[in-house]
Amino acid sequence: MLLSMMLIITGCSTLQQEPYSRFLSKEEGSYSLVIVGHEQSIDFQALENYDINKRVTTIINEHSLELFNRDDSALNVQKAPAFLVFDTEKEVFRSYDFEELIRFLQEE
Repeated sequence: MLLSMMLIITGCSTLQQEPYSRFLSKEEGSYSLVIVGHEQSIDFQALENYDINKRVTTIINEHSLELFNRDDSALNVQKAPAFLVFDTEKEVFRSYDFEELIRFLQEE
């Protein structure tokens, strides 16, 4: 009986995970950057050119909008390229414009 209750509780807590939890930043005060459908991969060196590489600790490049929406449809990405920024709790910024992303990261 106790084992059954533990399995039910564990199953429920797993189901309650936010759909974007795998994209959350692992470090307080920093961001995780998810890039969807951009022709070129963006890495830390590219961010260094804008003096913002210390604010971003994780970069995930997903080249296919179709594959991203298949796996992460709850995020509802409408078009590519898309730039999503996550802190340790939630999505904090979204843009379909690279320059807008850079401005956001420079201001933070």
